[in-house]
Order: sequence, then C-alpha cells, then structure tokens
Amino acid sequence: MDESAFISSIECKFPYGDRARALELANQACSLCPNAAFAVVDEISRPPVGESAAPKLSEDVLLLVEQRLSHPLVQPILALARKLVAGQSVSVSESVFVLRQVEKFPGQYCALSVAYFACDDVDDMADQEFNRIVAAWDAA
Repeated sequence: MDESAFISSIECKFPYGDRARALELANQACSLCPNAAFAVVDEISRPPVGESAAPKLSEDVLLLVEQRLSHPLVQPILALARKLVAGQSVSVSESVFVLRQVEKFPGQYCALSVAYFACDDVDDMADQEFNRIVAAWDAA
C-alpha cells in the first residue's frame, strides 16, 4: 500500500477501540514514510466526532511512532499531540512556531495538519500561516 492509499484508509476510520490493530497501523505507517506516520498521529490526537481513544492507547501509539520514526519533526509534533490527547490547550503562538518548523519539510501535510489544528485560532493567525506554507509548497 502506498502513502496516499494508507492515509485514505485510516482517515476518520482509525481503529480507536482496537489496540492491536491501532499499533499495527502505526507500525505500518512508520515503515511507509513520515507523512503516513504523522497521519496516524493526527488521527489519534484528533478523533472524529463520536469517536474517542483511550488515553493508554493514545500514548502507546504515540510512543511507538516516537520510537520507530526518525525525523526532525517527531518531537515537536508529538509534543502537540500529547497535549491534545491530555486535553490541554495549545497556544496559537506555539502552533505557529511548529507550523514554521514543518515548513522546512515540504510535503509533510499530516504534520502540518497536527500543528494547524492544535490551537483555537480565533484570530486566524495559524490559518494565515498554514495557507502561506501550503501555497509555498504548491508553488515549488
């Protein structure tokens, strides 16, 4: 399975209630590419409406990604994801700071998504930064 098919297969369909399958998918994602792994992080940190992940499952998935994926964005993205999983707020400035770190790695759209959706962006600051980064990536 390629990156795009993998991401489509888990988008809003992650097995939040099946620990073994969730860890299997996280492992598979790490084997595919960083963007797929960050897609898993996005799913576990922001389950769709009506879904939830047990805190232990979330931490196990994030820990697996942390251990298996060697990428400069692992620490900043997982820091945000852990805050989201714990129900903590992320400031707009923190989100924008991580967005700018992700910008250095064109194509890491799932990491960009984690950073973008991490904060309550009432003044559209993160939105503007997100749009600027995507436009720059698309123009390259």
